[in-house]
This record gives sequence, C-alpha cells and structure tokens, in this order.
Amino acid sequence: MMKPTPEQMAIYDSLAGTGFPRSKYSLAINSVAGSGKTTTAVAGAGYASRLHKNIGFVAFNAAIAKELGSRMKGTASASTLHSLGLRLLRPAIPGLGLCNENSKYRTIATNEYPSFFVPWKGRMVLRPEYAALLPMIDVIRTQNIDIHTVSEKSIEDISDACDRQGIEVPSVQYIQEVVYAAMRCLEIGSDLSVMTEFDFSDMIWLPGQLGLNKRFLDLIFADEAQDFNPTQQHLINSVANESCIVGDPYQSIMGWAGADNNSFSNLAKLTDARELPLSVCWRCPSRHLGLARILVPHIKDSPECREGTVRQVSSFSVASFCKPGDMILCRNNSPLISCAYNMMRQKVRVCVKGKNIGQGIVKLIERLKACDTADLAKKLARYELKELGKLVDRDAHETAFDALRDKVRCIVEISKECDSIASLNEMCHTLFTDASASGEVVTLSSIHRAKGLEADNVVILEPELLAARARDPESYQQEKNLLYVALTRAKNHLAFASSEGGGIRIGEWLQSIASRSMPLPKGKFGI
Repeated sequence: MMKPTPEQMAIYDSLAGTGFPRSKYSLAINSVAGSGKTTTAVAGAGYASRLHKNIGFVAFNAAIAKELGSRMKGTASASTLHSLGLRLLRPAIPGLGLCNENSKYRTIATNEYPSFFVPWKGRMVLRPEYAALLPMIDVIRTQNIDIHTVSEKSIEDISDACDRQGIEVPSVQYIQEVVYAAMRCLEIGSDLSVMTEFDFSDMIWLPGQLGLNKRFLDLIFADEAQDFNPTQQHLINSVANESCIVGDPYQSIMGWAGADNNSFSNLAKLTDARELPLSVCWRCPSRHLGLARILVPHIKDSPECREGTVRQVSSFSVASFCKPGDMILCRNNSPLISCAYNMMRQKVRVCVKGKNIGQGIVKLIERLKACDTADLAKKLARYELKELGKLVDRDAHETAFDALRDKVRCIVEISKECDSIASLNEMCHTLFTDASASGEVVTLSSIHRAKGLEADNVVILEPELLAARARDPESYQQEKNLLYVALTRAKNHLAFASSEGGGIRIGEWLQSIASRSMPLPKGKFGI
C-alpha cells in the first residue's frame, strides 16, 4: 500500500482527533481532480473509528454504497441520502409506502387542478401551458424553496432553476398560476393528516419540511460535496454531529441537474468545517496539468508524473485515430452526434453518454406529432421559434437558450441519417446509453456527463464552444469548471479537435479565459 502523503496524514490526524482542537472537528477536504479523494476518505473512516462508533458514508446510489461498504470493512456504514432521509422520516409516517416517482403529485394535481389536464391516448396529460407543473414540483423540492409564499422572488428563483436544468418554463401569462399550483400540491403532499404515500424525492425533502432532525450519526462523510443541492445539504447537516465533506469546488458543473453551484463552500459553512487540501493529481500527465494549472493554480504533479502528450487535430479527422476505449468530450451534445455518425460510417463502434437525452428527444418528437422527417423539420423549426420567443419574453437565463438550441440541433443531426420517424426513434434508443462499455466502444460524452470518468486518450471536440457564452460571472465560472474537468480526464494523451481551420492557441486561449469573469467577444485567439 502506498505511503500516505503529508496532506493525507494531516487529514487522518484530524479525523483521529490529534490534528486540531475537538471544538473544530468537522472537515472540508478541498480535493483536486484525480487526487484519490474517495480512497482518502475511505481510509480516513478507519482513523475516525478510533473516536466514533457510529460513522456514515454518503453514496450517490445503492451500487456505490455497496462497493464502499465492502471497502470500509466495518469502520463505517455506507448508504444513500435517500436511505438516510427515510431513517428520519419513517417514525413520522409509519405504515406509509413508497410510490412511483411523480405518481403521488400527479394524483394530487389531477384532483386539485382537473382543468390543467386533457385526455390523450387513454390517459390524462397536462395541457402544454401547464406541462411544467410536475417538473416544477421537483425543482421546488430540490432547491428547498418556501412553499407557503408565492412572490416575485420565488417565481424568479424557480424559473432560474428550471432554466439551468433545461425545463421548459410556462409563458409569462401562465407562470404564476403554475407556480402557485405546484406549491399548493406540495402543501397537500407534506400534510401528515392526509398523506397516504411518499415518493423518492420526498425522502430527501420531507425531513426538512417537517422539521425532523435527529443526529443519529457521530460522523458523516459526504463525497462529491460540490454536487449537492440545497435540500441535500440540509439533510446532511441534520443526521450527524460532525462531518467530513470531500469535494472540488472547481468541479462544480452539475447546476444543470439541480446542484448548488456553491455547494462545497455553503456546506462547509453550514457544518462549520475546517478546510484541508488534497492537491496532488495522480491521474494526469505533467503537460495536461500545466494546462489545468492555468485555471486551478494549486493542482500539483504526482512524484511519478508522466509527461503525456497534447496535440491539435481537425474535428473532421477524429474518426481516423480514435479506437475503442478512447473518449471524446464536447461542451454540447449536437457535435457529438455528428461525430458519432461519421465514426459509424467508418465502422467504428460508438456510444453517446446520456440515455435520458435520447428519451427526451423521443418525447419531443412525439409531442410534435410529425408524420415523417420532412414534416418534423418544419414543425421543429416552428417549435424553436416559439420557444425562443417565450425565453425572450421572460428574460430567461442563457443556459435555457443554449439547451434549446442544442436539443433542436441534436434532432436535426439524428434525422439526417434516418428516413422515417420510427427509425429516428430507434436510433435514439440505441445510440444513447448510460451503460459502461468503455473498453469496447469509443465513448462520446458531454463534459457534464464525463465527471468522474477517465481514459488513456481523450479528445476535446470543438473546444471553442467552451467559455464562449455566459450571462453572468457565476455562469462563466461554471464554464471554466467545465474546461478544467475536460483537461483532467486523460491519463496519457489529450487532443483538441477544433472545427476552426487554424485551430486555437491553447495556452493563450486558456490564459484569456482564466483572467476574465466574462467571455471575450468572438474573433479572439482564432475562435
């Protein structure tokens, strides 16, 4: 086993109670990409067990919890946030059962607001103007928004969260009505006197809504702390006396999935944690880390760091040198689809990460009711114009415009290779996947979906799309974080595949991005 580094030993000493006074025990481990943070946290649980008997470790899903449990060998219990929430919730709702996601609030909405629904294909569906109701209910829960007051501020907060998550927000004419209805449904759904069931999201949200706080753990480890939403943060702080949060603020890129962009720092403040560094990257070669340091100056080379390679290629030549096991990353999804088709024509096996992308495309095609691909093109153009108008009317966040354009361009790219709606739907089901098959295919992924992944050879496709647009400094920081994540996925070889003829001057381009709080106008540095 490798000898712990000085930074790791400082963490272990603190967890064992020898590093600093006991009144300041909670820790926030600021860990760079490839630093072995999960391995460090698992080992840290062993040191912490010298002081605590009841230690918990938060995992993002049951499979990870099981794997972590076997690694910790009894020093701590690994569980999901949902199971921790249920442990708080169960005494308040004895005998109530778990229902399918959204069925509880769909039933409540159908009973309370029947005019919002119309019959379609043997079931009741929301009218287009009210289609955001159920997604909004989820947004209000994840963002921990007060459900008892509808104000301009709450409507703005909900709309902004929807924009960031790619949820179509109702037009100005209907938005207040939909927000009010969503909050009313949640009031009913959280009323213990009438509650008959709970759903998966309730397991996280209801404990805080009902004021259920029972610190049944002595210490909780919370990995990927940069990715928690406000409701998850509240739950973590409700179940343990002390905490050790582990994460990288510069890998905060999950705002599109509801995460708090400042989750790491906000959770550190909430738990009154002392910050310690984990700054050595064990994954990336020195040439890649030299680029990453332009954005994140404190990331360090490991003692046995390889040199690695960095090169520029044309985006049109990617298929000629990629092989199974390689990974192609892009800021947007539509260029990935075009690249995937090009590679399939050359008999290269590929997959695009994101099963729900394909599902979302199929749902939109179904909603447009196109009879063939030509009809789809016409209806898709009208749909884009209509949705752009709605976004302009309510001054939507820039991410909402980008998500709409990318979604439409994805459908356009897929339809180029399909001669019918049926074949288009089939392609969506087969091309997009969340399954792991990295050794058998070339994996194409948005950078958002690549966090936590790595490959020997990584291509950043159309890098000029990165940090090119942002509405405000917070959005621009998320773009910088995306670039940092992309730069730190490769273990040996990194390529930039620009669509621009002359490519980009990588170092100068990165320095420009790092030094600014908003994008430069187009035309700089070959972009």
